[in-house]
Amino acid sequence: MNNEHISYTPGTSNAPVIMLHGTGGDENDLLPIANVLFPEQPKIGIRGRLMEQGLTRYFAHHPDGSFDQTSLENETQWLLATIAEVIETYQLDDESVTVLGYSNGANMALYAALTGRTFFKTAILLHPMLVSDDFSDDIASDINLWVSYGEKDPIVTPENFASLVSEAEKRYFNLSTFKSNMGHAITKEEILDAAKWLHAQQ
Repeated sequence: MNNEHISYTPGTSNAPVIMLHGTGGDENDLLPIANVLFPEQPKIGIRGRLMEQGLTRYFAHHPDGSFDQTSLENETQWLLATIAEVIETYQLDDESVTVLGYSNGANMALYAALTGRTFFKTAILLHPMLVSDDFSDDIASDINLWVSYGEKDPIVTPENFASLVSEAEKRYFNLSTFKSNMGHAITKEEILDAAKWLHAQQ
């Protein structure tokens, strides 16, 4: 485990929050949001180990901009192994994991869930997209999933988001969506909606 790529903030509960940053981010980027949404839970930030054009990423792209599926799969396996190791190190509850992910990091969590490797019970995914169409047929209906989408998002197309919702519904995820007329940036309104949704889950 590379501790230089991991941050840990203790909490008063044993249910960890895994923070997965967007492109160019690091392990601490989402901590201010996590502190608002999950004040009592321990927070674990994991930085993507790849660099493209000077930006941190969780998985690579081909020169034409398409997603490198081999890298996506390899880095998903690395991320899952790293999460398991960190949870064991800090003796946290691996059956009560929450994910807070944005963009590139949110894509990783969603890909893991749709390929039958769900490591979380609840996820707040800010501006995720489908990065593969090779999904598992396994149904995992016990996932609580909140996702946000901006109608002016230059990265996540309406078609991609519609497919994302369809794939989640086919697997009977407990899905909630938040749509705004904004772009790809995180807004105060979506954080407030995510907080309201989380409160309703309790």
